[in-house]
Amino acid sequence: MIHFRSPLNLVLLAIGLAATIAGFLFVPMNLDLPVHWGLNGQVDGMLPRNWALLQLPVIVTSIWALFWAIARYGNKERQQASTYVLNVALTAITGLMVLIQILIVLVGLGVAVDVVKALVIGIALMQVALGNIMPKSQPNSVAGIRIPSTLNDAANWQATHRLTGLLLIAGGVALFVTALLVPASPALILAILASILVPLLLGSIYSLVLAARVRRSV
Repeated sequence: MIHFRSPLNLVLLAIGLAATIAGFLFVPMNLDLPVHWGLNGQVDGMLPRNWALLQLPVIVTSIWALFWAIARYGNKERQQASTYVLNVALTAITGLMVLIQILIVLVGLGVAVDVVKALVIGIALMQVALGNIMPKSQPNSVAGIRIPSTLNDAANWQATHRLTGLLLIAGGVALFVTALLVPASPALILAILASILVPLLLGSIYSLVLAARVRRSV
């Protein structure tokens, strides 16, 4: 079951709403706001204030609608197996979107903020949260490392996601430190990809190795 009205989700939505209202009240109407940043950390996409402020609420609404559709029409057994991951994913994604909205408003108010660095830190924290919850998931076709070796063996799934979760946490911590030390650059974007893809790749390889060992022992 997806807990849409959890206290944390409601707090995040309230913060996002407050940031949006503050943007409409205090950011000059004729100002263009940044909505996209390139690999070098420089702004490469702008929108008029109203459109820029409405963009994130629309995205958050769409994400929540997608999760609602999963909860309403998805396979109940699969949802139960992936409930921990889905709940954390919803909260983490919402939190990241709220962070982006706050950063856009701050830029509009003339506050000097390193948006790219702040976003990478947010992604790192989200990754740590997801890594922490992965070992609690059960075999399902909705979330996790969904390959035949994990889906066909509950023990393999648990072992694989225990290791992958730890690797994701380690990757998130490493990404957090990297964001503090490395300026916005293509190298920082590569660090994001590596911190996510390497744990998933190693976890998948580990699952295949475990499955091979089981076959040899039969």
